[in-house]
Amino acid sequence: MLEIGIGWAIARAIAHLETIATLSLTALIAFTIGAAYQYCEDDKKAAKRGNA
Repeated sequence: MLEIGIGWAIARAIAHLETIATLSLTALIAFTIGAAYQYCEDDKKAAKRGNA
């Protein structure tokens, strides 16, 4: 019975780590997209200033 309990605890810990990894990856992708978008916006503003 103890082995089943330990196996279940390990399985739960692994599932928890997968969730954290998924959330971290999602946050990283969102951050990258946000940074790229901000860079493009700044670039457009700089171009407008250059043309004005």
